[in-house]
Amino acid sequence: GIPLCPFTIEGDACVGSENGYDVFDSFMEVSCDPYEVDECIIDCPGRHFTVHQGAVLTLHGMTLRGATESSIVVLGGGTFYIYDSYFERNTFISGNGGAIHASQQSFVSAIRTGFYFNE
Repeated sequence: GIPLCPFTIEGDACVGSENGYDVFDSFMEVSCDPYEVDECIIDCPGRHFTVHQGAVLTLHGMTLRGATESSIVVLGGGTFYIYDSYFERNTFISGNGGAIHASQQSFVSAIRTGFYFNE
């Protein structure tokens, strides 16, 4: 993937779909430029990403906060990797997994990632 400069997505810039950004049958990588002091932040209600069967999502250097329907949902057969990141103040009002809600037969790997005040 191509490293992105620091950014913040919040307010009107948030994705309006119920599933957040859908990742279907593909490989998607989002990497924040590790040489910058600022962070790459997604601070939106609802859901940030849904990883569908056969898809792979990799995030690096991200802060994901404010989700109300789980920040990341990984459906059966989906794969999610996250490195050097933070989940902050995410909830899932429909059940467990405010930061990450993983279905059976999905794969999740979180390396050097902090989880703060998620429900």
